[in-house]
Amino acid sequence: MAEIKIEKKKTIWPWIILGILLLLAVFYFTSKETAVIDENDTVEEVYEEPIDDMESEENVTAYETALTSYSNYIDNAEMGINHEYSNGALLYLINAVEAKADQLNVDINADLEEARKSAAIITENPEALNHANLIRNAGMIISRALTTIQTSEYPNLTTEASDVEMAVSKIKKDEQTLNQKDDVNGFFKSAESLLEKMN
Repeated sequence: MAEIKIEKKKTIWPWIILGILLLLAVFYFTSKETAVIDENDTVEEVYEEPIDDMESEENVTAYETALTSYSNYIDNAEMGINHEYSNGALLYLINAVEAKADQLNVDINADLEEARKSAAIITENPEALNHANLIRNAGMIISRALTTIQTSEYPNLTTEASDVEMAVSKIKKDEQTLNQKDDVNGFFKSAESLLEKMN
């Protein structure tokens, strides 16, 4: 009887495992960052602040509300002997300018605080003769703040910013405010026009 040789099959599992390990090693070394940084080199990290859409929308809304309040006030209130109109118009205007500066991230707070002080003094003594001086002083400060915003963010509105400054300069010192209503209201209207164009 013939002898049948039975040959054992060679197992291929060690080769499969070795192939998988080689593939993993290749993947590991190619996916890992291979740049070598010298110890003396400095690495600059660039950090960009995320834009906070909610804060931006709140600033836009605050500005629009402040501008609307200012416009409504100067359109509906009237100048009287107690100077409440001038005080209110200045305060509403300051709020609108401040809201615009906050929206654009322009720092003019020091100027506006000085303007608020001048506006507050206006109603302290209705019979004082320096109300026009106070209005003009506050107006010059507000005009300077508006020019800062305009120069920084709205270079095409140079004429309008100059109009505000010119309107303030028409308010005469040491003359009764009631005798120059048109000049005072001209300043308030020119400031409103500039702020509306900054939208």
